Amino acid sequence: MKKLIATAVLLSALCFNVRAQRLEVGIFAGGTVFNGDVDVTVNNFLPQVRYGGGLLAKYNFTEAWVGRVQFNSGFFYADEKLYPSSPYRSARGLNFTSTISDITAVMEWHPFGLTPQFRLTQSGMYISFYGFGGVGETFSNPTSNFTPQTDATITKTTANYPKNAFILPIGGGARWHINDNFTLNAEIGGRKVFSSYADGIYANPDSRSKDYYFFGGLTLTYLFCSNKHRNQSDNPYLRAVNSGGASCPTFHH
Repeated sequence: MKKLIATAVLLSALCFNVRAQRLEVGIFAGGTVFNGDVDVTVNNFLPQVRYGGGLLAKYNFTEAWVGRVQFNSGFFYADEKLYPSSPYRSARGLNFTSTISDITAVMEWHPFGLTPQFRLTQSGMYISFYGFGGVGETFSNPTSNFTPQTDATITKTTANYPKNAFILPIGGGARWHINDNFTLNAEIGGRKVFSSYADGIYANPDSRSKDYYFFGGLTLTYLFCSNKHRNQSDNPYLRAVNSGGASCPTFHH
């Protein structure tokens, strides 16, 4: 965990060496849900949602492309006995709890640009929509429990399971430009885990189905700007992004 946090801090610090007008930093808070050998479906996931948070740094390359480095950590829980998806799952009765942390590097694609044609009000607040994808590494520390009815084909892993794994994060969201400096993002993203041990359980019949989990919630970011570089462009972010970060966005009333 210490190495993970140190890596996130180092990557964020490197971002500060680029032109600050393109740099955003922020915080994330929201919910978590997991699906793996402990089965969670659309019908039973709400009672098993837990919470998480994170820190992030963004770099606006162009009006359409934004790079992002993010550290997230959250609590995860699933219980087939209390929230079964089938009679078989209820009888099997697997459950687990875990703290899962990850660090991801993704590219956001804003198809309408950072200053889209969707104006929420006449006060100059805008909303844009985006998708993202990238790579990352996850770290988990699960505690799994079994009932006497648990299948003999299921192996309970303890000290020998790998606690880290490669992940592919993918998702999307909406970005609300509150003012010149602040944006509020509503986002949901899944992580495909290239391991079947993130929940501490390896079920042989399900070995082809790797674990995956989701973070969903709100992100508040701050865009670093210098007042002396502000401009009167009708397109907020235009000079701040396309002209190499020499200016900062201005929203008109």
